[in-house]
Amino acid sequence: MPNAGIRIEADGMVVAYSGDTGPTPLLAELGRDADLFIVEATDRSGETDRPTRNLMTSTEAGHWARRAGARRLMLTHFWPGNDRAAAVAAAQTEFDGPVLAADEDLTVMLGTPDRATTGSGRQEPG
Repeated sequence: MPNAGIRIEADGMVVAYSGDTGPTPLLAELGRDADLFIVEATDRSGETDRPTRNLMTSTEAGHWARRAGARRLMLTHFWPGNDRAAAVAAAQTEFDGPVLAADEDLTVMLGTPDRATTGSGRQEPG
């Protein structure tokens, strides 16, 4: 099944978003030097064990963010019941930059390294 990603460049900033996808070198191109690379990390048992698949693990998301040279990684598309802190830790085994877990009302400030806020304005590490 074909999947699409999107890359937005404006005012010297780059945001790239993978959508659902399996591991592919095209992710490194999509996220090349992105200020924020948003990558699905479903971590769904059984789905990510298939040779041909359309979902990834958090570790794989970290791998492709590193290969892309992204500055920050945001994991998204969590399967219900997944531990987001564990997903972030898994991504950090491959990616040395800041890793965020997408969440409702999370706002990421571009142009300000390592800052994100919740809808309430509370700062989160990023």
